[in-house]
Amino acid sequence: MNSKILMTVVAVINIVQGIGFYVGAEQVTQSGFPELTGNALLVGKVMHEALAFSMFAVGILIFFLRNNTGVAAKNSLMGIAFANLVFMLGGLSHFFTSPAKPPIPVLIIMLLISLVCFYSASKIETD
Repeated sequence: MNSKILMTVVAVINIVQGIGFYVGAEQVTQSGFPELTGNALLVGKVMHEALAFSMFAVGILIFFLRNNTGVAAKNSLMGIAFANLVFMLGGLSHFFTSPAKPPIPVLIIMLLISLVCFYSASKIETD
């Protein structure tokens, strides 16, 4: 898969995840902490909305990086791969050390994005 198509797909995935986390912010918070009510639930919802906007913004950034070629494309893909690994490791940390359990499909998507971006970056020929 060429870098432009890959970055377009990853951008769309990030934007869709951002929309999903925004729309489902309260449900995600309640599923992780069913005992929360009132202001505590509101804080959790607002934090998930902040995560949603971050994911959406990263998707937009990746969309604008998709026209990069050569070294710039390779560096963009490596950055996307490492960023998704950081997100995934943060999610795994919460999964194993806190009562909040991030959605496993999201963690799997982040791992797959990282692996595909690392592989694609390694195939880009530079001068």
